[in-house]
Amino acid sequence: MENSKMEFTFLAPRKDDKRMNQRKVYVCSKIKLNAYLNKHGYFAFMTRKDHYNPSRLVWIYEDSEPLKECIKEYYRAYYND
Repeated sequence: MENSKMEFTFLAPRKDDKRMNQRKVYVCSKIKLNAYLNKHGYFAFMTRKDHYNPSRLVWIYEDSEPLKECIKEYYRAYYND
């Protein structure tokens, strides 16, 4: 494999972007949480640069109750002793 680097698609949300205007979304800024969600079958529908720190990426997920439960499990497992 010549090019083994991962490629990211940067999509900036526009005012007319229906994916952002018609859905409730969860913005994930932690790479470990993103990996945890991917491992549990949740995949971001958009990747973009963080508005607060443009040198970092954020992952945009469609918000749902099962996604929220998975995020709660992540924080229980990794941040509660």
